[in-house]
Amino acid sequence: MEDSLSDGTATGPGARSPEESHVGTRQLTRLSILMKIGQVLAGTLELEPLMETVYREVGRIFDTTNFVIVLYRQGAAEWTVAFQVERGRREAPSRYPLGAGLTGHIIKTGKSLFLPSFHSRTDFLAKEGINAIGDLARSWMGVPLLVGESVVGVMAVQDYETEGAYTLDDLELFSTIASQIAVAVRNAQLYKDAQMRAREMDAIAAIGRDINSTLDLHAVLGRIAASVLNLLTRDSVAIFFDEGKNGNFRAAAVAGEESEQLFALSFTIGHGILGAIAANGKPEIINDTYRDARALHIAGTAPEAEGDKLMAVPLLVLDRVIGVIAVWRSPNEPPFLMADLNFLEGIGRQASVAIRNAQLFAQATEALAQAEAANRAKSSFLASMSHELRTPLNAILLYSELLMDEVKDWGVPAMSGDLDKIRGAGRHLLGLIDGILDLSKIEAGRMTVYLEDVELPVMLAEIETTFKPLIVKNRNRLIVELEPGLGIFHSDAKKVRQVLYNLLSNAVKFTENGTIRLCAARDGQQEGWLCFAVSDTGIGLSQKQIQRIFREFSQAEDSTARDYGGTGLGLKLCREFANLLGGEISVSSDLGVGTTFTFRLPGLPAAATDTQGSSRSATESPLGHVLIIDDDPAVRDGISRMLTGEGFHVMAAANGAEGLVLARRHKPQVITLDIAMPDLDGWQVLGRLKADPELRHIPVVLMTVLDDRAKGFALEASEFLQKPVSREQLIEVVLRWLPEVPRSPVLVVEDDAPAREAIVKILTAHGLEVSSAANGEHAWESMQKLRPGLILLDLMMPGMDGFQLLEAIQGKADLRTIPVVVLTAMDLSSPDRERLNRPQVRRIFRKGDYSKDDLIGTIRRCALIKSPA
Repeated sequence: MEDSLSDGTATGPGARSPEESHVGTRQLTRLSILMKIGQVLAGTLELEPLMETVYREVGRIFDTTNFVIVLYRQGAAEWTVAFQVERGRREAPSRYPLGAGLTGHIIKTGKSLFLPSFHSRTDFLAKEGINAIGDLARSWMGVPLLVGESVVGVMAVQDYETEGAYTLDDLELFSTIASQIAVAVRNAQLYKDAQMRAREMDAIAAIGRDINSTLDLHAVLGRIAASVLNLLTRDSVAIFFDEGKNGNFRAAAVAGEESEQLFALSFTIGHGILGAIAANGKPEIINDTYRDARALHIAGTAPEAEGDKLMAVPLLVLDRVIGVIAVWRSPNEPPFLMADLNFLEGIGRQASVAIRNAQLFAQATEALAQAEAANRAKSSFLASMSHELRTPLNAILLYSELLMDEVKDWGVPAMSGDLDKIRGAGRHLLGLIDGILDLSKIEAGRMTVYLEDVELPVMLAEIETTFKPLIVKNRNRLIVELEPGLGIFHSDAKKVRQVLYNLLSNAVKFTENGTIRLCAARDGQQEGWLCFAVSDTGIGLSQKQIQRIFREFSQAEDSTARDYGGTGLGLKLCREFANLLGGEISVSSDLGVGTTFTFRLPGLPAAATDTQGSSRSATESPLGHVLIIDDDPAVRDGISRMLTGEGFHVMAAANGAEGLVLARRHKPQVITLDIAMPDLDGWQVLGRLKADPELRHIPVVLMTVLDDRAKGFALEASEFLQKPVSREQLIEVVLRWLPEVPRSPVLVVEDDAPAREAIVKILTAHGLEVSSAANGEHAWESMQKLRPGLILLDLMMPGMDGFQLLEAIQGKADLRTIPVVVLTAMDLSSPDRERLNRPQVRRIFRKGDYSKDDLIGTIRRCALIKSPA
């Protein structure tokens, strides 16, 4: 069989010529190129890998030593060389004006150019009046990247050495490839735009959050400038603000390369590009500031600098231009587009909101500062007046008590009435001062609530004891009723007591020969609430009068103040205190029949905690051991809390037999004994105690509703108290019968001489050793020589005040255990109370609010307790 091939040439039937084979191979190569490019198109939205593939694949057919892909956006004044290989070397991207070179011509016309020779190229350039870019090629071919009728770019190839390097077939292939990558370019542009818009929306949302998170204008504007720089330029951003509202704009926030120069820049409305934009209130894009007749040179930039791009948006508040936000791009950055301007307008609206909010906040802050300054001045005045008034009043009250004791010893009972009137007038004046101060604190929002566990039976007993003299004065009868089972509630004891005092005082004032009733019960309307009702059978109120009685300095009628006296502050304070405690107060009344005030507040049930003794160290020695014998569990619980809170160790027995067992077992130092008990009554228990040689020496305090004082003392009772018993009565009596302990001197630190002398006289009269000091420095010197057993300390003093003295004492280990009782006319704030919140500070008295018995009782208790170091 003969060979069918010879010298590589086909001879058989149907064999193709070499030319045909070359054409077929070329067609297969073109098909392979298109398929490869198509695969890349399908797999990415990024232009860089696509352009690399096109460059590599086109190079399989003809020389791509000089190859370029240009991108263009509709409406732009420039086109961008996105991919360029020049003489086999990859070049950096660059930009050219829209009509520059043959590429610019293709972009403008949307038509391909095929220039196979040097002459054809030069003739075309001359004919169209086109300025060539770069060296003149001997072969040049370029095709537009078309999406519909829109040009999105150009692809071109050229040869500087050979004429006729490209054929019309190459142009056809080039056009086919261009049609493919044009869609990719458009998609990439849309994808990039979408990403840009997403970043812009994120930026706008972030700026909105910034505006809502702070009202610091400069902080918000600084964040806005940084966000705009990140999204719109690599050059500079500035936000100008007309702070003086006089048409002179200065940079309030800047970001970018020329921050220092921009901060120094200012312009006036109507001058320069920015001044013109501020004047007409319309946003603008200037893609060549050098050619704009309005341009002003910025100090610090090169005089020959030109071609900067500027986009500026006015900031409007209530249709008035109050600022301008400006963005610059350097000449080698792309021009601004309308989409950029739309974004900047959105940012401008956000900035305008921030500025408006900041302005309103600044105005409100200034008004608040003025109001606070006025409040501080008012508070300072009231605090000063409180001190100046309370200090002499305190001396008046103390001296009146001293004189009342002395006139009894002198046998001049007629003077007692006059002294009692002096003391009553002083306490009345003190009440007025307290009322005005409390009302001013409430109005200023400075009234503090101190919540604690309150012993309801004890509080009602104290109130009943306090009001007995007033009740008798107008020939009234007082009835106090407590719902069974009520013991502890959680509230501010002082304010609750003040409300009840005011309501009872009001009832006493308007009732004669009648009945006044104070009832405490669980509130039937709301669980956990306590309800106090104060009712009387007095003159009553009409509906018109009810509407005005809670107003400050107001009474039911003008004639009421004339006939009954009063300032009209009491009921106003009652309502304010009720609101502070989360409760409410209401009134119902009938003229000529009587009035009922209802005071409701939360606080039931509450944990039964010992707030009085909570600050006392667990290692402290008790004042003494006390045995309570009483069959009433409420009484046992109330007395136990009173005594435990003061530092006593308490035992309790529910009947006489149990009490005798506990007495023999523990040998208490004091016993409190009820009389009316089943089985073994108090008289029998008292007899057996006094008959037992081991127990007869123990003081027994009888506490009973019976009034058989003579029998009690006949059976050798040490003291007789008729129920109800107040805390002060009980503590004073128990302390009186405790075994005596050695006493150290009491140091009185008070700058007011009359008050200091009065206190010294009272303490000395009760057998206490006393020393005194006129200020903190003198007290400190005295303590270095003789360590006192207790310090009575004023706070407001010249030089070293009470707070400073306390801090100095805390610095010495041998002094920080000395008990301190504070006597002050100050209206203590929360920070003041924090400074006094030390185990060493045993009690705080407001001047004028305590009697000499309160003072002596407190000193005796505190001097017996060793404070923790």
